[in-house]
Amino acid sequence: MRRIAGSSLPAGLAPSEHAVPDHTRLRLEAAMLLLRQSDTTLTDAAYACGFSDPKYLNRSFQKNLGMSPRQWLQENRPAPTGE
Repeated sequence: MRRIAGSSLPAGLAPSEHAVPDHTRLRLEAAMLLLRQSDTTLTDAAYACGFSDPKYLNRSFQKNLGMSPRQWLQENRPAPTGE
C-alpha cells in the first residue's frame, strides 16, 4: 500500500482535496493499526480510538479512504500464518 508522505493513510487520499483534520487522521491511523494487527472488532476499535460510535468510524473510513473498514481489512490484514 502506498502512503502519503508523513501519513499512514493510503496515497489515494489527496490531501488538497480532502483536508482531514489531524485528530481524525490520528484516530483513523490508530484504528487501522489496531484492526490490522489484532482480531479487534470494528466496534471495539471505534471506541478504543476515540470515535463516538462504530457508525462514525465507518463514515470516516468511507469519506477519507473511499471504502468501508471491512473492505479495507480485506485488502490490508495480513494472511494468517499456519502453525
